[in-house]
Amino acid sequence: MTAPPPEGRPALSEEEQLALRAIERDLRATNPELASAMARGIRSQHWRWQAIIALSCLTAGLLAATGLFAGEPGLAVLGALALAALIGTPIMLRRKRTRRHTDVEEE
Repeated sequence: MTAPPPEGRPALSEEEQLALRAIERDLRATNPELASAMARGIRSQHWRWQAIIALSCLTAGLLAATGLFAGEPGLAVLGALALAALIGTPIMLRRKRTRRHTDVEEE
């Protein structure tokens, strides 16, 4: 980490501040979604979704295991399907988002 600037002296020179503002303007013009995410904090609620998905996967796994050990095939299948959906959905969304950004870049 760098030391904070001395009091009364800005961290960036005037020229650097102008360059940074130009970069910010360009980012807002070319990728407003990323610019707004950076302005509010990229990972502001990301950890919540990770926790919800992790707990849901744990619950679905326990449901499947309970169904297997209790001799209830319907419960085991339900748990396995829920687990597959919980694991597959973020993967599919990530692929869709990546494909969409790739398509935009190709145009």
